[in-house]
Amino acid sequence: MRKQIVIFLFILLVSGMFGQSKSDVSGSDFFPLKLGQKWVYNFSDNGNESVVTHFIGATYMINDGENNVVNTIGYEVSSEGTGDKWFYLVNDGYVCSYEKIDEDKYGLIKLIPILPKVNDSWVSSGITYVITEMTGEYVRVEFMDDANDVTGYNVYKKGTGPFEMYTYRTENGLKKDTLFTLQTAPENVKNEKNVQRETQEAVKDKIVNAVKESVVMPSAENDGYDGTYIKNLRRDYYYIQVGSFIKRENALRQFNTVREKGFDAVVYEDPLDGMFKVLVQGNSDMNGTYQRVKGEIIGSAYYKKK
Repeated sequence: MRKQIVIFLFILLVSGMFGQSKSDVSGSDFFPLKLGQKWVYNFSDNGNESVVTHFIGATYMINDGENNVVNTIGYEVSSEGTGDKWFYLVNDGYVCSYEKIDEDKYGLIKLIPILPKVNDSWVSSGITYVITEMTGEYVRVEFMDDANDVTGYNVYKKGTGPFEMYTYRTENGLKKDTLFTLQTAPENVKNEKNVQRETQEAVKDKIVNAVKESVVMPSAENDGYDGTYIKNLRRDYYYIQVGSFIKRENALRQFNTVREKGFDAVVYEDPLDGMFKVLVQGNSDMNGTYQRVKGEIIGSAYYKKK
C-alpha cells in the first residue's frame, strides 16, 4: 500500500517588515533555521565551478508516520543553482534534511545534534557520522557511507549553519567529488548598515578570541614565511587550496602529507573565516601544478583568491 504523506500548509504570522521574532527561529546554534535565510556557495563539481544559492522560502507543517515526524515545521529550501527542493527540520534532537526519494516517499537524514559534542556519533539512513572537531565557532562532522563508497565532511559555523560541505565518491572506478564553500553568510532582509555593523563585530570578536587563546603566528620578515606558515598572500604567487581546517594541528598533518609529495605547501590562517588553509604555492607552471594537485592530492582543489 502506497504511503501517503500529508503536508499541511503552515500559516505564517508576519509580525513586521523586518523579519521574525525569536520564536520563529528553529534549529540550533550551529544550524539556525528561519524563513528568508539564504546561503550562497562557491560550488565545485570535479573542478567545474559555479555559484549555488540555497534559500528558505516557505515553511510547512509535516506529518510523516514512517519517519516518525509529527506536527513538525519543515523549512523548505530551494536551490537556485540546480532547481532542487528539500526541507530542513528538527527531529529527535537533530537538525535533519528531509527530501523526496521517490514519487510519494521521503527520506530523513540526521545532520547534526542540537547539542553537539566531540566524538558524538550516529547512523542515519545507512550513513555513519562522527563529530571530529569542535570549537566555540565551528563543528566538523565526518561521514561515511560504505554501501555507496561515499565519504566526506560538513563544517557548521555558529550562527550560520552549513559553512563547507565536501563529498568524495567513486563511480564506475572514477573518482568524483563536490565541494560547497560559503561565500555569503545567511541573512534575512537587512540594510547595508546592519550588515556592515555585524561584519565589524565579527572581526572584533575574532581579535578578542585570538588574544584570549594566545594564538601567535610566525614573526618572520616580509610575508611571515617560516617554512610552514604565511601571514599574507603574495601578489607574484599563485595559491591552490587543498584543505581547510578548524584546528591548526589538523592543517599541519595535511601540510606534511602534501610536502612529502613534493609540493611547495604552506599553512595560511584566513582572516575571512579564521580557518587554517593548506595551500600549494608557486610562481611558475601554474596550470601544470594545478593539474598535478588535482590528480595527486584532491580533485576539488581550487585557486585561492587573493
